[in-house]
Amino acid sequence: AGGPSKVTFGARTTFAAGTAADRNLVELGAATLVLDSATTMRDHVEIHAGTLYNTGSLTVDPGASGQVDRSGSGPMVNKGSVTVKSGGLLVGGDYRQSGGRTSLAGAGTHLDRSSTSQVLTFTGGILEGGGTLGASVSNVRATVRPGAAEVGALRILGGYSQGGHGVLDLDLASSKRDLLSVGGVA
Repeated sequence: AGGPSKVTFGARTTFAAGTAADRNLVELGAATLVLDSATTMRDHVEIHAGTLYNTGSLTVDPGASGQVDRSGSGPMVNKGSVTVKSGGLLVGGDYRQSGGRTSLAGAGTHLDRSSTSQVLTFTGGILEGGGTLGASVSNVRATVRPGAAEVGALRILGGYSQGGHGVLDLDLASSKRDLLSVGGVA
């Protein structure tokens, strides 16, 4: 028997909603799950352990008060598009983006780690939109764009660091201005 397995979802996929008492649990163990197409995750979906690797278009849409859990210590790696359309995404292991984009669709949306001292790492691509990041952010080489195409506010509850190749893109020209709010050390 070989090493850990790899499963690729190359077609449109929807992870149906579970309930608080009966979550829709995908147990990866040591395997890698590659999302290589349009994928939607609804409320009470939990992807546990292993590696979650997104090269497609992942939409997190659990409803306004809902949440999708990426539990365990396995990483979530994004090179595609992750959009938190409603509710939130809680990531237990590392969240790393080396390309593509992570978008928060509005004031009620959030992308969280287990603690605000844990880091979301962006080594490429774009972090954009309005909403809350319940973590610290390390912008190594990405573009952080509060509001995206519209003027908006992006709240970071932890700290914010930016490398020499990172870009902070704020719209300051209009009467309403973009805002990057940082709760920790910046």
